[in-house]
Amino acid sequence: MSKPGAALAHADGDARTRVRWSSRAPFRRIAAILTSLALGAGIALVGVAAPASAHTGDLKATAVCNTETGMYDVTYTLTLSNVPSGKTGTTMWRVGSTKFDGTPSSAKGMDRGPITTTGNKTITLGTEQLAGDTKSFGPWVYAFTTWNGATKGSDGQLKQKLAGDCGESPSAKKLTICHATESDVKNPYNRITIAVSAVVNGHLKHQWGEDIIPAFSYKGKQYAAQGDQSLLQYEDCVKPPTKIAVPAEPQKTDKCGVDDDRIIQPAATTGVVWTIGKVDNNAATATAKTLPGFVFDNGKTEQSWKFTFTNDPCPVVVTVPAKPAKVDECGVALDAVIEPKSVEGVSWVISPIAGGKATATATTKAGFVFADGTTTKTWNFEFDTEPCVLPAPLEPKFIEQCGLTGDALELPAAVDHVSWNVVGDPKAGGLVTVTAVAAVGYAFPAGAVTSFMHTFTDEPCPPTIITFEGVPTKKDVCGADDDLVVLPPAVEHMSWQVSGDPTKGGLVTVTAVAEKGYAFGKDVQTVFPMTFDSTPCPTEVPVPAVPNAIDKCGLADDMVDLPKNTDQVHWSFTGTPADGPVIVTATAQDGFDFPGDVKEITFEYEFDDTECIAPTLEGSFATGICDADSPWIDFKVKLIDPDEQATSHTASLVMTDGTNTETIKLGDLKADGTLTGKVLWPGASVDADGKANGWPGWALVGNKWIEVDDNFAWTRGDITATLEVNPELDVAIAYPPASPNCALGPKVTPPGGEGGTPAASNGTGLASTGFAGTSIAIVAGIIVIAGLAFLVVARIRRKRA
Repeated sequence: MSKPGAALAHADGDARTRVRWSSRAPFRRIAAILTSLALGAGIALVGVAAPASAHTGDLKATAVCNTETGMYDVTYTLTLSNVPSGKTGTTMWRVGSTKFDGTPSSAKGMDRGPITTTGNKTITLGTEQLAGDTKSFGPWVYAFTTWNGATKGSDGQLKQKLAGDCGESPSAKKLTICHATESDVKNPYNRITIAVSAVVNGHLKHQWGEDIIPAFSYKGKQYAAQGDQSLLQYEDCVKPPTKIAVPAEPQKTDKCGVDDDRIIQPAATTGVVWTIGKVDNNAATATAKTLPGFVFDNGKTEQSWKFTFTNDPCPVVVTVPAKPAKVDECGVALDAVIEPKSVEGVSWVISPIAGGKATATATTKAGFVFADGTTTKTWNFEFDTEPCVLPAPLEPKFIEQCGLTGDALELPAAVDHVSWNVVGDPKAGGLVTVTAVAAVGYAFPAGAVTSFMHTFTDEPCPPTIITFEGVPTKKDVCGADDDLVVLPPAVEHMSWQVSGDPTKGGLVTVTAVAEKGYAFGKDVQTVFPMTFDSTPCPTEVPVPAVPNAIDKCGLADDMVDLPKNTDQVHWSFTGTPADGPVIVTATAQDGFDFPGDVKEITFEYEFDDTECIAPTLEGSFATGICDADSPWIDFKVKLIDPDEQATSHTASLVMTDGTNTETIKLGDLKADGTLTGKVLWPGASVDADGKANGWPGWALVGNKWIEVDDNFAWTRGDITATLEVNPELDVAIAYPPASPNCALGPKVTPPGGEGGTPAASNGTGLASTGFAGTSIAIVAGIIVIAGLAFLVVARIRRKRA
């Protein structure tokens, strides 16, 4: 076997997996099953075989004898070797018995851990203690590591038996000793507690010093104490020093010159030794050190102080001056301490007298000193404080008038050493107290009256009548922004108060207010109410155009053409053309104004009463004419109406024989008052081509033209006519006569007709044209029919052929 601390031995288990095959399956199916089983079997073999053939690392045990406990400290470590890099392994472990249980295949029964690591590392599982007299390999230790679905088991124990020489059992007696070390004399020992056996085996003798050990017995043998037993009670076996206070800083003697300069050594102190340096170059040092076994309470063993010295020359000696004289009379005003005459090297300070006391101090100047070695001398003085008596004070004069303005206080003439204290103000009314006060060191005679009082009343004075000129007025324009109250100039002792805001509209009250003691006359108006209209300013609209006046002849049709009313301007008028001038007024509607804040603009019209010229149709005519065998009326109408009196501009021709009347509308006159043209005679007509097909007094009955009494036959007789427009004009007109080229009736009587005559030269008969075509027409018709029949027969024959 190897020595303690060597590696542990490992025991790995083996495992095998067997698979049975079914020979009944078809070959292809068998092959698939075999493949699957082969893969599964392979995985199973790895999983089972792992604990027997490979471990995650070596599990080692190292045993060390602990001399303080008398027991073996056994530390177990596991070196992981199969955990992939970056993977996390988790290890559980347990301590078994001296009998090997087999390499673990799971973490079952593992009661220690888990210990988590990343990758392959060496980890310390823990430390166990074995009795110091153990003589075996110790117990087996088992570990089980898992990572990323894989597992590994490990086991191990000490490879070398323990000697059992680490001391007695844990219940053995222990000793506390002062163990000698190789350190310096400041701490030559370490205070330790170890087993008695360890003391016997290794601490009774040392090559670098003797351990301090108390008396003890071991296995029936008595061992005597060795070393300074008193040190066993102290930490690290060193007696602590006695703490003493840091000494007070030494005093120094620093006089004029350097001969007597020195540091005064303090009185002796237990545990302290002093080193006093000599004054050198105006400096010296004093050092206090502790004796062995002592330390200052600040933990130090040394404390130093540095001193500096002056090198001023010794002063000139002057004589101590005599006590100054004093002046002490009645009162204190003249009391004084008289400063002595000036002496070289000496200055004086005389304090003011207070409470009947004062001091005088003589102080030597720099470079001087009094003969007794001092630099100041002080003398105290006391004074009689009996005051000087003054005459009794005179009484002040209190001036009381109506009101408070004229109230006043007159004090007596000034007297030395007397002042007056006044409490109150006559002009504020009420109690006023005046007290005579004697200066310090002075007093009034016993029983003298020194305080005088008076109460000032505020009895009102009759007011003074004042007047003012003018009254407040207002500026109230449209809107409210520019509205304001115009105040008259205020006179002395009065003011104007305005209640209300003109810019907000409504009631504003102006009041004349007199100052206290002043008033206005009885019948003077002092309150002036005024109301402000805050209606917004109207919108300015342009000045309207002058309305058009219609001034015709006479007055009946005269008028002014008023524009239409709008939401900005309203039009109205007064008067008539017949009664005098017509006044037209343009009024800006509410909320509007014309330029210049003008609300209304008027226009005045005068009309001319000249007599009207009646309209005429002079120069107009209407006459009958024959055109294309039809009777027409040719006309020209001309209206002359300079004063536009005509009431119509439509022209008509009215024809009558006294019994019958016909009105023919000719049309509307043109702008120049004229109309020309022609119209068919009543009863006449033409076809679409303009050929005559009707005449007055004629009618087509069946196939015959016959003369009739109707169809305006009367117009062919004696008639009269009038052109009417308003005015009217009689015109001479008659049915037009026929001519060789123009028939004014049917030219032939229809076939078979018996009525009608050729058109006579007077236009009353049917004109003959010289055409006898009836028989010819008949013969022609027969020929046409025969020809058509022949053509039909010939057509039939051709078809048959």
